[in-house]
Amino acid sequence: MKKIISVFLCILTVTSAITLSPLTANAKYRTYKYKNFEYDFAVNTDGKAYDDKINILNYYGEEKELVLPAELKGKKVVRVSVENNNYVESITVSEGIEEITSFFGCSNLNQIKLCSTIKRFEDWAIRNTAYYNNKDNWDGHVLYVDNYIAQIEQRDSQGNLINDLGELNIREGTKKLLYFSFDEHKTGFSKISIPASLTSLPLEWFSDYNRQLCEINVSKSNKKYASKDGILYNKNMTKLLCYPQAKSGYSYRIPESVTTINPHAFEYNNTLKELRITKNVNRIPKTAFNVCLALKAFKVSSKNSRYSSKGGILFNKNKTTLIHFPSKHKKVKYKIPASVNKIYNNAFRFSKIKSVTISKSVKRVCSGAFFGCFNLKKIRIPKTVKRIEAYAFGYGYKYYEESEFNDSDFYIQNLTFIVYKGSAAYKYYRKYAVDKDNKDACFWKVKYIK
Repeated sequence: MKKIISVFLCILTVTSAITLSPLTANAKYRTYKYKNFEYDFAVNTDGKAYDDKINILNYYGEEKELVLPAELKGKKVVRVSVENNNYVESITVSEGIEEITSFFGCSNLNQIKLCSTIKRFEDWAIRNTAYYNNKDNWDGHVLYVDNYIAQIEQRDSQGNLINDLGELNIREGTKKLLYFSFDEHKTGFSKISIPASLTSLPLEWFSDYNRQLCEINVSKSNKKYASKDGILYNKNMTKLLCYPQAKSGYSYRIPESVTTINPHAFEYNNTLKELRITKNVNRIPKTAFNVCLALKAFKVSSKNSRYSSKGGILFNKNKTTLIHFPSKHKKVKYKIPASVNKIYNNAFRFSKIKSVTISKSVKRVCSGAFFGCFNLKKIRIPKTVKRIEAYAFGYGYKYYEESEFNDSDFYIQNLTFIVYKGSAAYKYYRKYAVDKDNKDACFWKVKYIK
């Protein structure tokens, strides 16, 4: 399972990158040089700029005190990189720039001044620099740049992965924790303490890289965030931001004050078995319960006007949308209720389900609905289902061939589709499961309903 989830994370990263890219199929990046800068930006097939954004790829000049500009050739600079330049000793990042890709190998770089718009530091971004090698810039595993946390070291001096980084006590005066990627998802902190000064957190970072996290504590003087019982909320506790992945406890009841659950709030939690949703919760994003591998049941207040539960399964209020089937639900065979007309995004994701019968009332199966259901062997889909979105059943043969992560252990294998010929389910099967040149390569099988 660890191997499966590891591969899933890699695919999710690639999928997210593709989704966030502003480019269409007809737009490509082109590289240019201006003065001492190398840069690129997107152009359409007619040669015209796709948008007004530009990326600085490198600087080849000899300035000791380098200012990375907010604009170049009349375009907004959003991402910057300066590599292997031994002349640069100081870099100032101008207001408006959002991401630092790399200062790697700038051996004499000993001073970095960031702007308030910076959001992301890539892993390894300032390795092999004087700044990185200066112990005064570190506090334990944490590298500070100005008033920001820019990087966290997850390996010891011998290069060995540190599985539990212990406690992260963010020092007072720190304004922002930048999003940066660890090179391993298995590591992380067990406890994080947030000071009054910190007002910017990349919330997805908590779920992406802190599988050991048991507790989050926030200073009472912090004006943006709050915590209670080790759980992270916004200041007035109307938004549940992060329920730690390794927090102990069988059951959790969401406070009455909460109306919104953050998109990554419970993602990758491996301990929680029962979640009680109170009456005022009115927004649950499709990714909120992704890969909650211990979750057995939802219990929703009868007074909630947006959501309901039945048999431990989460629905909208009138039960026309099946929102989430818990990963460790006691049922391994399930028939979708006749009231349901839509199976929501990620509804069964990583569940232990073995067999599903979709009722005739269902019209739509959303993307990711059965992604990662590795025990699923049989699914019966009526012809009344008119729309099945991409990745609804994970990766069939077509996705396996197109993915650079084509490890067959990751895909649902030996799944049998029971469908009507000519139906949407039949077309989905033909499109994504069948290799026209080698039918034996198909992971899925099909049986036809007469």
